[in-house]
Amino acid sequence: MLNGMAKKPLKGLSETELFDVGHYVDHELVANVEKDVEARVKRILNKEPKRILMSVGGAGAGAKQFLAMLEHLLKYTKEKKTALFINLGDHLDMWEYLNKKIKGFDKECITFFNKYEELKKFVDEMDTKVLEGVYVFYHKDIFEAVYSTNLLMRKVEILITKPSELAFYPVVKVMMKHIGGHEVYGAVHAQEIGDSTFECPDKKSMNEMLDRLISDDELLIHLNKQIIKLKEQGIYNGGYEVVKLAAKGK
Repeated sequence: MLNGMAKKPLKGLSETELFDVGHYVDHELVANVEKDVEARVKRILNKEPKRILMSVGGAGAGAKQFLAMLEHLLKYTKEKKTALFINLGDHLDMWEYLNKKIKGFDKECITFFNKYEELKKFVDEMDTKVLEGVYVFYHKDIFEAVYSTNLLMRKVEILITKPSELAFYPVVKVMMKHIGGHEVYGAVHAQEIGDSTFECPDKKSMNEMLDRLISDDELLIHLNKQIIKLKEQGIYNGGYEVVKLAAKGK
């Protein structure tokens, strides 16, 4: 199911036109797909720590699964096989929860709390650096909290997310267990088009999937190259297409 679909055609808009608009994705993400994939593949081939972005959803749900993933990934990070980027969004309570559950966690992290301008500068420099360790982001402002994920996802190899609206974005995704029932179809669709894993319903399946992607460079490169193919097919062009339709009075 595309995130540009509706149950009934709008006035003046055929069902075919409606169903073909594609994913609604921010311009800078779509326009830079080739550049971003090239940078990812280069990092993979250079055996740099694989950059993994963990995004806390808007409702701040799924804390236990989030904790299980983090504990698993921290082992790889200490071995310099991964670098973790954790966007807490506007959920400071998640930071408190993680620190309560993981002894000394705060001492392992580089934090950007309510430092959006510093975050943007950091993102601008990510392509020129080999990054290691754990980076945590939190912003009270809801726009800054949400858009931090948009900025960071261009610079990472893998995004871990529940199958919400992020299921439709041009980055390799590992799907957590859904929270809302409507999210199930986002995971199914992303797996079908080939830029995401299936939905991982528990700790075991999630950690096995992460192990595979971290250890299998060829698979990770294949998934990234699939994103380029999908762009060529217009899958990520929903934002552009609805503007075209609007300009036609539809």
